[in-house]
Amino acid sequence: TLRTLFPYTTLFRSLRFDRPNLEDWIQSATITFSDGGVATLPSLNNDGSATIFNLGSTVSTTSLLLTVTAVGTDTSSVGLAEIQAFAVL
Repeated sequence: TLRTLFPYTTLFRSLRFDRPNLEDWIQSATITFSDGGVATLPSLNNDGSATIFNLGSTVSTTSLLLTVTAVGTDTSSVGLAEIQAFAVL
């Protein structure tokens, strides 16, 4: 799991970057917001490129908790190379 804290923000999109190797692959994950809302993420691109996740509607939150729920069969060290969250201005 990975928890990110920040001031109260309204988000609309998130980018995830899987580790840039073909062995360690996040195949599904969830994001839990500070209000308890949960979004299910699809499989991340396995080459380290950005996987875009549009939330569908804006979410007002003070934190993101990423929980990996499935990995590839060759995964030995699950993790992200980068995470980005985009706020409404």
